[in-house]
Amino acid sequence: MAINTNQAALAIQKQLGLIKVSIPLPLWVDHINCFLFKGRNGWTIIDTGIYTSRTMKIWLAVFQKYNISPRDISQIIVTHNHIDHLGAAGALQKKTGVPVKMAEKEQEASFKIWLSKQFSSDSPYQYFGIPEPLKQQLAAEKWQQFCQWKSAIDDSESMAGKSSICLGNETYQILQFPGHAAKQLCFYHLKAKVLLSGDVLVPPYHLADANNSLALYFKTLQQLQAMEIDYIIPAHGKAFSRVNIRIKLIEKYRKNQLAMIKDYLGTPKTVFEVYSHFLSRGALADYYFGMGEIFHFLEYLCFTKEVEKEKNKKKILYRRRQVS
Repeated sequence: MAINTNQAALAIQKQLGLIKVSIPLPLWVDHINCFLFKGRNGWTIIDTGIYTSRTMKIWLAVFQKYNISPRDISQIIVTHNHIDHLGAAGALQKKTGVPVKMAEKEQEASFKIWLSKQFSSDSPYQYFGIPEPLKQQLAAEKWQQFCQWKSAIDDSESMAGKSSICLGNETYQILQFPGHAAKQLCFYHLKAKVLLSGDVLVPPYHLADANNSLALYFKTLQQLQAMEIDYIIPAHGKAFSRVNIRIKLIEKYRKNQLAMIKDYLGTPKTVFEVYSHFLSRGALADYYFGMGEIFHFLEYLCFTKEVEKEKNKKKILYRRRQVS
């Protein structure tokens, strides 16, 4: 039966023994939903928020509210290697003494590699046509933020190869979907038909070094539509039912965006020019993430051969493919 009210949502969360912990974010999205599960063998934390004093105060207040001692935490799980999910994991690990579990043991190292690539000389961002003063400002600001927002993880365990997990006192299937992150954990409760979806339905940022990330994103939407899901609990935003309707609307919205971008490319344009044109039409106000989204859309249009591109030493230019 579809779940479509806040009361039903709370009932499902209570049934699963799930406590939602909302952590504020100074990013394009203003919060992340982290989760606590109480089980016979202790409490499980899923995702942690960025590492700030405010985040740690929130976790401390949550522990006090539910009478949780750090010794009561049995595992910390990070769904994928983005700063809003793993940032405070190291600090929480130091308080609890438990290992951090990830899709792969090397996931923390992969975050460092991703971070360095974003600001390297061969990063796609260097070819977006961003005015030099703004580019330097963005690079310095984001590098500093990302370094400050992450605490070191001393010990991690890989969840690679595992097909199920006990969260609280319930068993969930462990699933992974491509598009937003190369290695992202999602948890599906078969009986309740509930999916803890992480960032699966979030636009595919952070994959500047991946090929066809938007194509993978659309493939993920198709995979989700083929599943029996009554209720999705995402890492950002409110939980929702009527899942297939929502997914179809997301797909339609993204394809409308692609059509608008393609229509704008009558003459060669840089990523920065396309982003600046669509800023007033609902594009993200954060330059860094907004231009990342535009880049993925442009690359997808190249993949589908609707747009062609030309790269020189300073920038990449995209233009709608001319029909002879």
